[in-house]
Amino acid sequence: NHSAHVLVADSRVKNLDLPPYRKIDEISASTLPDLQEPEAFNRVSLYRADA
Repeated sequence: NHSAHVLVADSRVKNLDLPPYRKIDEISASTLPDLQEPEAFNRVSLYRADA
């Protein structure tokens, strides 16, 4: 049994231009414990690919 969907979350890639992936959301996130990363990495892009 396998999944027909792939989800990718990445704070470094803002616009993944790689079919069949498409951006579905962008959220604010942080690490626990707080590792004091630059604020630019607090925005996480979510991408989805359907099989």
